[in-house]
Amino acid sequence: MDDEADSDQYEALRQIYLGEVGGHPANSYAAAIQEVLGVESADINLQHSKSRWRIGVQGRVEVRASEATRVDGPVTCGISGDQNPGTEYTADLLKVTDDPFEWEVSGKASFVAPFSYAGGD
Repeated sequence: MDDEADSDQYEALRQIYLGEVGGHPANSYAAAIQEVLGVESADINLQHSKSRWRIGVQGRVEVRASEATRVDGPVTCGISGDQNPGTEYTADLLKVTDDPFEWEVSGKASFVAPFSYAGGD
């Protein structure tokens, strides 16, 4: 969770992301969540431009992409919802170092799309 969220925002977002208040997360991926290892605040840094996409989460997660993948037709993702088409990129880096998770890959698919989560159905 972004460390700039106040306690009310933190709790509202936690409930939305975990599918506890309906809406898209509850209707798509929340049923697959079997165990939550934790929800923590962290400094989240986003850098988005036409040719460079980067997400950094306080030394735990880093995602970088700079080259769009050529595809015919719209591209969607279950997390942001099929109603939010976006662009598929080839990831320069997908890195997670947050115990117990640790991996690093490159050259795999990544996805960029605008979206907004809200509670309710």
